[in-house]
Amino acid sequence: MLALITGASRGLGRLCARELAAHGANLLLVARDQMALAAVAADIKSKYPARKITTLGCDLRDPDAPQHVRDAADQFGRVDILVNNAAIQGPIGPACEVPWREFEEAVRFNLLVPVALCRAVIPSMRAMGRGWIINISGGGATGPRPMFTAYAAAKTALVRFTETLAIELAGDGIRVNAVAPGAFASASRRRCTQLPKMQALMKPRRRGNCSAARILRKRKRQPGWLSI
Repeated sequence: MLALITGASRGLGRLCARELAAHGANLLLVARDQMALAAVAADIKSKYPARKITTLGCDLRDPDAPQHVRDAADQFGRVDILVNNAAIQGPIGPACEVPWREFEEAVRFNLLVPVALCRAVIPSMRAMGRGWIINISGGGATGPRPMFTAYAAAKTALVRFTETLAIELAGDGIRVNAVAPGAFASASRRRCTQLPKMQALMKPRRRGNCSAARILRKRKRQPGWLSI
């Protein structure tokens, strides 16, 4: 069994790699930092010496990256599990003020890169008649995330893509899930919360008559298929 994990050099990706190795999976670990990947691989190998572990230092922002990942997987063996974990926060600030190029990059990285990797592994999963794709959706998909608009919009779109793909692949023996792990201590989160603009945003504010809370309460009273 081969598991491909992106963003595997730290944080949640590293934890996913350890857990999958503990359950018997061989690993293809992908991230930009080859040295950090090597350290993760060495740590897992010391605990689970029977596991085969390959690392691929690759910047997923490169348009050719999905093909590089697929080529590496083909050399290692067919991918049974894909964990699309790699993500970037993108620009932080009001949607109408952040640099447009950074906004586009965040949407592409957090939505189109996972889509491309899904497309890369699905043919071999179909040939095997089995597979499991896990897309990490993050908190941006569970509710509004002011100051992180590009990230939140991309992650929300990733959830809908996941839901649609799951239906499309239901007859092929391939499971497709979106997982929102919730907030946890990470270097990225600490950097974000230390920014002055984020500290200002976290201060309590008086709600107006048309608060987000009122809108959400109203939404909960609607049928499950209706969105307002």
